[in-house]
Amino acid sequence: MKTGLKTKKSLGIKIVIALIVMMPAFALTDIGFDSKDTALIIVGFLLFVLDNIAITPIAVSSVRNDMKDWENAFYNSTLAKSKETEDYYLVETPLPFERKMFCAVLCRRLLGTIFIALFIALCLFLLVRFGPIQYKLLHSDNIKGVLANDSYRLYKARNAASCATLILYFVSPFILSIFAYLIAITICELKVISGHKYIAYRAIVNCVDSNGIKVAHDEMCYIAKDYTLIGVRKNQLNFTPVTFVFIPDDVLVLPDI
Repeated sequence: MKTGLKTKKSLGIKIVIALIVMMPAFALTDIGFDSKDTALIIVGFLLFVLDNIAITPIAVSSVRNDMKDWENAFYNSTLAKSKETEDYYLVETPLPFERKMFCAVLCRRLLGTIFIALFIALCLFLLVRFGPIQYKLLHSDNIKGVLANDSYRLYKARNAASCATLILYFVSPFILSIFAYLIAITICELKVISGHKYIAYRAIVNCVDSNGIKVAHDEMCYIAKDYTLIGVRKNQLNFTPVTFVFIPDDVLVLPDI
């Protein structure tokens, strides 16, 4: 337990340092654009890149640490501790659905990566689109007598640029590490599936609600909050036998085999 707390504390310190390093990077870049000083812009950009490179190994190492004992997510669960019956038991691998499992995991991770990339691109678009408008209107000589239309433009530009700047400030130190983490965990999950090293368990789902999938058996209740449905729908899962497949960082729910 002490080791876990120490690791979390160390991770928190590194994240804070990364955010602090971003402050001069943003400041130098902003000053460089204002003064049209290319050298300051380059220095600010280099700080941004170096900060991302320094944080990336932390993301990759976290995936490695999770891989060491990811099986505990199953063996420490109430599902595994329940008494096995004809309806609740470990399933031998490999499963006939491995190709579907492989494709589902790959698509899920790709969609997550695309969503993050689009979100960052949107923030950059807002900053590039409205930042210059905000700067121009704020530094206008007749700003006190600005027209109503320009006042509204200033309001929209200020809000959009400020929001984008704030989001990018907190996200930018971790852009590379986020993508590195997604790539690393995807490779680990696909290796587990292709190597038949996943854990499969047959169980009967009692219900599915906002809290997750619930399985009640042997006076115990198992709840899978984070899961991926493959070949089944939520409305088909009430008192339905399914196969739970445990892989790193996810639980796959497939039709009963």
